[in-house]
Amino acid sequence: MPFSSTYFSTNGTTNFPAVITQMEALEILTLSQNKLTKLPEHFGNLQNLKTLNLTQNKLTSLPESFGALKSIKELRLSDNAFVEFPSSMGNMKTLEHLDLSRFETCCLPVFIGAFSELKILNFGRF
Repeated sequence: MPFSSTYFSTNGTTNFPAVITQMEALEILTLSQNKLTKLPEHFGNLQNLKTLNLTQNKLTSLPESFGALKSIKELRLSDNAFVEFPSSMGNMKTLEHLDLSRFETCCLPVFIGAFSELKILNFGRF
């Protein structure tokens, strides 16, 4: 039976567990409160992912394949060190909840306007 949810939080890991990108039936993935600095380029293979929590890591960017997460509804990216986001994120048309709080930036990413289903946007330094 394939996994539909995986919680890998508060482990202090700095390396993304590669086996996760092979779990194509995954719908919920929580990798919060670790020390991840990057995600693998093939992260977009998780086509069935609906909820992704990457809060409280050390991510500065996301792979271009991130925009391939076309089933995503909830995306939590708060408390990271993002410098940029891939333009492919504009392809996430099903996104309803986006948390970009608690990181330094001057303005909203331009792709935010493409999220026609967005209902909740958390954005700010606090």
